[in-house]
Amino acid sequence: SLYGAEQGTTVKLSIDKDLSQVVSAVNGFVTAYNALRTFINQNRLIDPNTGQKSTSAGVLFDSNALQDVTTALTSVLGGGSLGTSLDYSALGQIGLSFVDMHTTDPTTANTLQLDQTALEKALETNPDAVQQFFGFSMASSDPRVTLLGFDANTSYSATGYTLNVNPGTSANIGGAADGSDNGTVSVNGNTLSVTSGGAQGLKLYTNGITAPTTVTINYSIGIGAQMYFAIQNLLDQTTGSVPTEINNLNDHNTLANDRINEMNTRLDIQRQDLLTRFQNMETQLSTSQSLMNSLKQMTASMFGNSSSNSSG
Repeated sequence: SLYGAEQGTTVKLSIDKDLSQVVSAVNGFVTAYNALRTFINQNRLIDPNTGQKSTSAGVLFDSNALQDVTTALTSVLGGGSLGTSLDYSALGQIGLSFVDMHTTDPTTANTLQLDQTALEKALETNPDAVQQFFGFSMASSDPRVTLLGFDANTSYSATGYTLNVNPGTSANIGGAADGSDNGTVSVNGNTLSVTSGGAQGLKLYTNGITAPTTVTINYSIGIGAQMYFAIQNLLDQTTGSVPTEINNLNDHNTLANDRINEMNTRLDIQRQDLLTRFQNMETQLSTSQSLMNSLKQMTASMFGNSSSNSSG
């Protein structure tokens, strides 16, 4: 429609932010978390009258894995984001809150509920802060240093970090307060990988740095990033409590099945033994019956002959 405007005409445009996809993504996060929390609650139901395990509780009532998952996720959500604006660092500040643990439906205790109006207001006021609340965000004093990645070992520092770069040869990273070298950095061309220290796991890309340079780096870690790595740690095939629990349950199931098979084998042997004894007993009874019939016939014959002789 702008093609029809005369040259030199001032056209006023009203542009609104499309927040629907963000709201939908947050709703998806709430739905996924609540599905997990409800599963945990169902398995760990307590009888309010006795304070003991409810008859409706699941088979994972005493599961260490469920306890580890509960502790990890509660810690992340309760602690909030790290390094973000104080006005957007806790769940309640973007419209998220917990369902009361004393709710009438115990399976919904400590699940999340979303105030969509409050979330939309936060997005309209400061969308970048809401993004930082969930994700990982880095700020560099030198635009030639940008973020490539991070991992679970990348810890937050309120004072940030000082990165010293010798282009293409070496680099180190330390606390921003004194710039001390407390972290080692692996250099591969323009890629810098922090291999030790508080910023371990941080991966950076340098572009255009041709002389030794000192850069100040600050980053924030949102609840989404924290939760991702917490879950990754729980699911680690070597050290994670969830695979460990699954392996233990599989071992118990294998042992139980072995015992069941052993018991069935013993029962089959006993059954066959009893069947053989029963057949032998039937044979003996049949033999005894035949002998008894023979004796009856002999007795009858003897008494019959005796009667005939007496009559003569």
